[in-house]
Amino acid sequence: MPFPITVFSKNPQTETDFEPNVFYLLDSTVIKCSNSSIIMMVTGKGVSSQKEKRLAKEVSFSELSRSDLNSLKMAWKTSSLMQMCRFLLLVILFLPHKMTSSVLTVNGKTENYILDTELGFEESLKCAVQNHTREEELLWYRGEGRVDLKSGNKINSSSVCVTSISENDNGITFTCKLQKNQSVSISVVLNVTFPPLLSGNDLQTAEEGNDVKLVCNVKSNPQAQMTWYKDGSILNLEKDHHQIQQTSEYLQLSITKVKKSDNGTYSCTAITFTERKTKDFHLIVKDKAVTIPIEPIVAACIVVFLTLCFGLLARRKRIMKMRKLRCHLIRQEFYIRTSLTYEVPSVFIAIIKFIPVKLSEVMKKQFIMHLAVVAMTNLIYLQNTFRKKAVKNEK
Repeated sequence: MPFPITVFSKNPQTETDFEPNVFYLLDSTVIKCSNSSIIMMVTGKGVSSQKEKRLAKEVSFSELSRSDLNSLKMAWKTSSLMQMCRFLLLVILFLPHKMTSSVLTVNGKTENYILDTELGFEESLKCAVQNHTREEELLWYRGEGRVDLKSGNKINSSSVCVTSISENDNGITFTCKLQKNQSVSISVVLNVTFPPLLSGNDLQTAEEGNDVKLVCNVKSNPQAQMTWYKDGSILNLEKDHHQIQQTSEYLQLSITKVKKSDNGTYSCTAITFTERKTKDFHLIVKDKAVTIPIEPIVAACIVVFLTLCFGLLARRKRIMKMRKLRCHLIRQEFYIRTSLTYEVPSVFIAIIKFIPVKLSEVMKKQFIMHLAVVAMTNLIYLQNTFRKKAVKNEK
């Protein structure tokens, strides 16, 4: 701990005031007392004999006045505070500190902001770098997509132009960033004011007893006040029959179990502080159609199929017998046709030999055709007779 060891006062030999060195007056450990004495605070170490010789007088605490003691205490506290301040100053100086960084501005604004505009307008956004020490390259983003910039529109200052603003541009964010440090950025959000735009299926047909939903899609900024009308009057909502659901994107009317009285024109009306828009929806309710139940028909078909299967199974012996008879008849028919093929032409050839030579070729052909018809008629008669006898014999 530091303590006072020396008081500068009058020189005891010359009885003149002792003027200490300016060094002691500037030293933070030297304090001037109320009686024009000066007290030096030392640690007790390193006090040279030469310095002691230059001191006019050494005194103890008892030789100090009360005011000097108070001054000494305050000096002691002040010295401690100054040492602490020095320490804190060194700590602050050696703490890591951030250098003055570049700042981005858009249209002169340093903060993110909302740009109000209207349909068809054209807006220009100019981004500039402030407090830069070198050339900085800038980037522009529209939403999540990067905007292509020309080479001369990138360094220290960059501009983008939004032309023919539409309702689809509402809420779009344009962001300007530093290329080397993209955490440094500033954004502008477009707030496009436009009247209500209504859309939807304007004609619906439903059968009586079915549920119907009329959906009126709406886009508007600011948001419009929506209302349903029927045949020119405000729709009277019936409990458990009508239900309305509204969001920022649509107004929906649900009708449960439609009736004939629900026929008519429903109007969706959107009102803002500047405009009023209306869209009509036509609802046609038809009589309930008689529907044929499918399940009973399917069941009947299955029953008929099973009945046929059981009938065929029960009469399989008779069916096999008829099959054998049919095969026999086919063989007999084949035999008869074969006989006609080989025997009839030979008969015709023999007959042609006895035809008078004087007949013309046309008359000969007609005569042969007549004979062939007569022969075939007789053969068919014989075939049928033989078939009947064969069936009778089988029985």
